[in-house]
Amino acid sequence: MRGESTRPEHRETVKPPAELEALDYFVGSWSYTAQLEAGADGPARDTKGALICRWELGKFHLGVAEDDELTLAQPRRRQSRAYWSYDPAAKLYTCAAFYFGGGRFIGSSAGWRRDQLTFSGDLIAGGGLGQVTFIRTYWYQNHIANQDAVNVDVSKLDWKRFLGTASARPFDADQYAHWRWYWDFGGGAMTDLFIHWVDVAQWYMNDDNPVRATASGVKALLQQRQTPDTMSAALQYGKTIVEFDSALLGYIEGGGLMIRGTKAAMRLHRSGFEVYNEIPNYAEGFNMPPVAAKETSPHDGGLDHMKNFLDCVRSRNTPTAPVEVGVAAARAGHVANLAMRGSGVWAG
Repeated sequence: MRGESTRPEHRETVKPPAELEALDYFVGSWSYTAQLEAGADGPARDTKGALICRWELGKFHLGVAEDDELTLAQPRRRQSRAYWSYDPAAKLYTCAAFYFGGGRFIGSSAGWRRDQLTFSGDLIAGGGLGQVTFIRTYWYQNHIANQDAVNVDVSKLDWKRFLGTASARPFDADQYAHWRWYWDFGGGAMTDLFIHWVDVAQWYMNDDNPVRATASGVKALLQQRQTPDTMSAALQYGKTIVEFDSALLGYIEGGGLMIRGTKAAMRLHRSGFEVYNEIPNYAEGFNMPPVAAKETSPHDGGLDHMKNFLDCVRSRNTPTAPVEVGVAAARAGHVANLAMRGSGVWAG
């Protein structure tokens, strides 16, 4: 994710509420044992796990990451990510927790009562989308417009070093500026764009091992480049298909995911998400139903990832998105390319 603030001075003048200092107690790593009640993720059971609590977003929110241990009796890990904050207008501490599988908790607390801090609110069970069998990912960009000629001072460029192990060739400004779209240097849209969305899909499914892929692509617009400018791929994960569509002809619809379940669908993008409940009847001339749930991202999430990474360089903690997650996402892009550049099908 990339972006820049249009109001950098705003971040410098606004300070976190003083009441948040009461949450400093939780900062650090914790281990726990608990008795979980029976629910959608399994029967009642004893469990143990770890919590990592750290200040995030300029110390306006305490991030709480929970992961319990995998066992033979419970092979599916219970995970949650929560943000604790303070609402000065309501004079309440707030908690927004999100659980693997779609559950979420929104609650509040008046503060410490002796040695306890208790949040009360609404717990919405996971599986709100129903059984998810299809996740459509997409990214549309315009590489026809707004692609001005690149002015490069070749006297200051080591072109041979840029080529690396690629075959020798005369300097090419487009290859230098748009190297992602040449096979010698990149993997096109599959490894430049798709990997950002398939990362989210694999996290949602708790599965990063595609077993089959089909893909097709053509150079319909940008003949000077090597990778396709119009393409489609479908990867199979168990009983779920993850699809990717991309064309470099226009910006309409932008990029994101549509996660489709038997009960509802979620459109997810970098600005937030919207959930739409399933409609009772088929309809031509379709219009989206009313939004059942919606969240808007307050800022560019890429900044959080960068800060988290740098914090972990210092602390040696595991980052929110460890290297294994990046490798798994890149692998999905390479699998799609293997299918597209081969027979159209890749199988394990």
